[in-house]
Amino acid sequence: MSTHLELALAKRAAEVASKSLMRQQIGAVVATTSGRIVATGFNRMRWWAPGNVGNVTRSSLGPPEPLRSYSIHAEEDAIRKTLSKHWATQGEKSLALYVVRLGATEPEWGLSAPCEGCERLIYEASSFAPPVTKVLYSSGEGNEIVLAEVVEK
Repeated sequence: MSTHLELALAKRAAEVASKSLMRQQIGAVVATTSGRIVATGFNRMRWWAPGNVGNVTRSSLGPPEPLRSYSIHAEEDAIRKTLSKHWATQGEKSLALYVVRLGATEPEWGLSAPCEGCERLIYEASSFAPPVTKVLYSSGEGNEIVLAEVVEK
């Protein structure tokens, strides 16, 4: 059973998910144990031109290369923002991560368990900031959230 605070933070993650332009809209919130939000993130695509280096582009040296893309997961986005705001987590002993996927038929939330890569990132990020000791994600059964254990990868 989730606490009122946990549900409120999960609802905030759902609001953040609505910013995503991806088919599967996923949002994440990193918060202190008292519930103060440190950072938010959502899944999205990032594009880059492989030949660009500083102000010199590959196209000036030859034919332009096509843009390439990769996806940024909501957890990665929120954790990277948390790491860049180290001042916002000073004095904190631990953090919690809330992840919610908007379902195909709102207001139901879909299953949003972090993938293996995000689990590894959550664990590794703990050496640079207060550790994420609690990960809560939408279960895919109504608007329920599930507590996951943070384990070493």
